[in-house]
Amino acid sequence: MPWLEALWRELQADAVALGERLPGALLIAVVGWVLSRILSSGAYAVIQPHPQGATLAPLLRSVVRVVVLAATAVMALDQLGVPIATVLAGAGIVGLAVGFGAQTLVKDLISGFFHILHGVLAVGDVVQLGDVNGVIEEVGLRVTKVRAFSGQLWYIPNGSIDRVGNFNRGWCRAVVEVSVPHEQDVRRAMRVLAEVGEAFRREHPQVVLDAPEVDGALGLTATNVTVRLGIKVSAQRHWSVEQELRLRAKDALAHERIAYHPEHQPGGGGTPAPRA
Repeated sequence: MPWLEALWRELQADAVALGERLPGALLIAVVGWVLSRILSSGAYAVIQPHPQGATLAPLLRSVVRVVVLAATAVMALDQLGVPIATVLAGAGIVGLAVGFGAQTLVKDLISGFFHILHGVLAVGDVVQLGDVNGVIEEVGLRVTKVRAFSGQLWYIPNGSIDRVGNFNRGWCRAVVEVSVPHEQDVRRAMRVLAEVGEAFRREHPQVVLDAPEVDGALGLTATNVTVRLGIKVSAQRHWSVEQELRLRAKDALAHERIAYHPEHQPGGGGTPAPRA
């Protein structure tokens, strides 16, 4: 059949052309893969020493690798004779269709970009994200990984992060509260706490950022009055400072024969510092 013979000759011609172009396409693919490894590793090495390097370096490495491999794929297809404009147009239509069904993914990516851009989250930060407390191990464009004190690794989509409590920004306040029975001298208990705070400030000037503050009558029940000692300290130091202040307050109040009951500590007090 003439038409069948014509089709066979056309397929043979295409196969010969493809065979001639295939080695060049394979060479482009190999060179592109090697370049992606070299350039991504180089970008990682350059960014890693910077202050935000632990956060940005893995992300930049992935972006460089994806960009180089995408360019390599386009060049290899062009070498094979594939019409790139048609492929890109088709990819754009498919991407638009997928985008309507992947709005959550897009939201995660945009949120992750702005979290990184504004320095809201960084690797090593001690944070509270919703009901999750822990140390950030990785900040990606889509997911942030947080290691809780218990050892659990939480994968939190960036689009679901609406509030961030970061203990690594600026300063924190170490807070110790005690309840003093009515029959005790509350003002004397406040003076004792003030002396404890001032002694700690003199011993640790590199940690304490401001003069200690003692507030009285914060709470009043039928049996007790709540008093509070607060000290402004360097970021992420308030857990250890609170532990030391509780021990000193216990000894000082016992030395003055002042009875008291420990209060639940607000704002993270009493919660052990997460460990990486």
